[in-house]
Amino acid sequence: MLVGTLGFATAVWILATTEQGLTGGALGMGGLRFPFDIGKTKANELLWLGILFVVVGAIFYYVSRVHRSPYGRLLIALGDNEPLAGSLGKPAFRTKLWLFAVGSAGMGLLGAIHGVMAHLLIPEAIGINVTLTVMVGLILGGMARTWGAVIGGVLAVGIFDIVVQSYLPLPRSWYTQAIPVLREMAFGATLVIVLLIKPLGILGDMRRDKLFRSVHGE
Repeated sequence: MLVGTLGFATAVWILATTEQGLTGGALGMGGLRFPFDIGKTKANELLWLGILFVVVGAIFYYVSRVHRSPYGRLLIALGDNEPLAGSLGKPAFRTKLWLFAVGSAGMGLLGAIHGVMAHLLIPEAIGINVTLTVMVGLILGGMARTWGAVIGGVLAVGIFDIVVQSYLPLPRSWYTQAIPVLREMAFGATLVIVLLIKPLGILGDMRRDKLFRSVHGE
């Protein structure tokens, strides 16, 4: 599933960089404006930031409900042992296809909001760095918990992009050459350390924790 997703993302990136009439090619789509204007630039930005929080909150609520539903348990079963779930008559391919479609729709909506807020959409905005950041955030927080993606994403972005670039006295010449390389090195080292020490992420596995406590009467 992961290999197929990365392959599809690469195909979309190539399409975005070559189709001049559809996406603007390598130069991207510029001059994107807010669908409605309330006068001041700062007010527009705050309004769209609020819309972004509402959309993210709605996605989080939906994922939380699915995680606790029978469909969520089916997704967990497919992730743990897909052949076993398939042998029990569970529709593995259809379930993964639905999950891919819903996830892509959510990311497309957030990408559209990002383009409006930045007034620009370029192929580099959906490059490997974004994919790597998302993967590090998921693994760091814990893929088995809904809050894992949120906490992992905040840590993945906050530790490097905010702390390192804003508070460490780095030479200005590093920001164009050294910083991207250091980011990839830091993300790679973080992945290795987390997988060795906490394979299930910082938050662990909520369902297994509950099962452990119920078995031992805690």
